[in-house]
Amino acid sequence: MKLVGKNSAVDKVMDLDKKSKDPKFATDKIKHATLNRQQQFIANWRQYQRTAIRDYNPQFYNLYNLYDDINDNPIVNSKKAIRINYITSRERMFMKGDQDVTDEVLKIVSNKLIEEFITISIDSKFYGSSLIKINDIKDSMVTSIDLIKRELHNPKKREILPSYASMNGESIDSKSMKNWYVQICDKSDVNYLGIFNKIAPHFLMLKDSHLTLSDYLRKLGVPPVVIKTNMTSEEHINNCMDALQNFKNSSSMVLDSQDEIELVEATNTSSADVFEVSDTIYTNNITSAILGSSSMGDEKSFVGSAEISESIANMISIADMKWVEYWFNKEFLPRLVNLGLTMLEGVELKISRDKKQDEQDLFLKTIELMKAGIMPDPKWVEEMFGIPLATIQNGNNESDNK
Repeated sequence: MKLVGKNSAVDKVMDLDKKSKDPKFATDKIKHATLNRQQQFIANWRQYQRTAIRDYNPQFYNLYNLYDDINDNPIVNSKKAIRINYITSRERMFMKGDQDVTDEVLKIVSNKLIEEFITISIDSKFYGSSLIKINDIKDSMVTSIDLIKRELHNPKKREILPSYASMNGESIDSKSMKNWYVQICDKSDVNYLGIFNKIAPHFLMLKDSHLTLSDYLRKLGVPPVVIKTNMTSEEHINNCMDALQNFKNSSSMVLDSQDEIELVEATNTSSADVFEVSDTIYTNNITSAILGSSSMGDEKSFVGSAEISESIANMISIADMKWVEYWFNKEFLPRLVNLGLTMLEGVELKISRDKKQDEQDLFLKTIELMKAGIMPDPKWVEEMFGIPLATIQNGNNESDNK
């Protein structure tokens, strides 16, 4: 673009390496521009979204960077962990027809690997997709699985990219790759961008609110300082401006004997409450998007609302379990069979719809039953809690009756 006008204001700012009649001009302009620059968070998110869903060379790198930022938020991370724990804390078994083959399957696919698969599967609901790579099969065992870096995965084109900026990559549906990779995504919507895409505007507004609060506190959190001085001396005015900028970081200030300094109390200081309200609104919206209710885990929620929240969370949990079972049974296990683990053919993962009871709570209930005279089977106690007991008769040990 050609700049019009000799020694124009734009020339002075753009050409900083040349001497200017007014050397302070460009510096002042840059400072002013920096202080007043606004981050267009929502506009950027919309652009990343359009880049990901376009039919011509879709790219996900910028969108996934935003998603990683959302995922690192402690509110989001903790709520997502709750949702994953709802699945991993339940009993799992493997069935082949009517036969329980759990012990045989766990010799091939470890519990640790299954939990990794569950976590990656639930993550795909948040990111929109996940790509799993089966690393190796050794001695009739699956050694490990890996999540392919999201910036190197194009879910819409079903390709692995050589670099995040690449437009084309290698298809995971190729003959040499199709049995080693499982792409977990919503098959009914190729443009599905995950739960994080729903959270994004609330997260960005929450982030913007925090930045605005920081700016508010910087300007109005302490009484503004005003210096009354001789306006005819430009040099002295510049010195006073420097003193004001450094005033908050120092305990002293040098002024002319004719200068006056005044602390001005900010009016309407209660306006800071709006940040607390906005923080609550955006946080509740994020929680609702993940768990279905904003009151999940809230100590202030009353009994009725807590029961409703638990019911909603349970419905989401059941949907997650069906999601995990489908991808494990219909996509993951068939690939293992094709890779030579034929003993897994016809096997299906079943996740219990009843949440696993807390062992400490069960132990306390067992003690209460024993106090009430109801004696549990010693073999069951030993298997459940690892505590060997002698046979109980009439509330006493056999050895006490001898």
